[in-house]
Amino acid sequence: MSKYICDNYTAIETYYKSDISASLPVFTPRGARSIKTILTYGDFRRSGALNSFAKIYEIKTDIAKYYNTIYTHIIPWVLHTKKTAKQNRNDYTLIGNNLDKLIRNCQSGQTIGIPVGPDTSLLIAELIGCWIDKELITRIDNLVGHRYSRFTDNVAAGAPRT
Repeated sequence: MSKYICDNYTAIETYYKSDISASLPVFTPRGARSIKTILTYGDFRRSGALNSFAKIYEIKTDIAKYYNTIYTHIIPWVLHTKKTAKQNRNDYTLIGNNLDKLIRNCQSGQTIGIPVGPDTSLLIAELIGCWIDKELITRIDNLVGHRYSRFTDNVAAGAPRT
């Protein structure tokens, strides 16, 4: 999985398109992790507080157990469209099909959930998050003038974050 992502990262990173994500991946040459997010969770929370200070409303949502509930077949759907992915489910020239297969291989063929913890899962979860951002912006036409942001993490609600 890691080797595939490294070998194909130039193509994969083209899917990280989001103006609202605070968790886009950034490679780190030193430290405990190879990949970190643009903002830490604490920085994300502080920026949210600052951005909503003068607002009347603040809406927060959380996808509980995000990593554990991801359907792996959604990976090619979000990268190539559901129609294309379904028509070409055995076409391993499609990056999404390879990522889907490799994730399933990491967990005995299971299609529900992605491993919690590895940096590769952060990359996969963020690909899906960027697609969600795009869909949100496309489907909700009255977002003009609103500020919103998203942070993807693999920490359970209520658990301590760094």
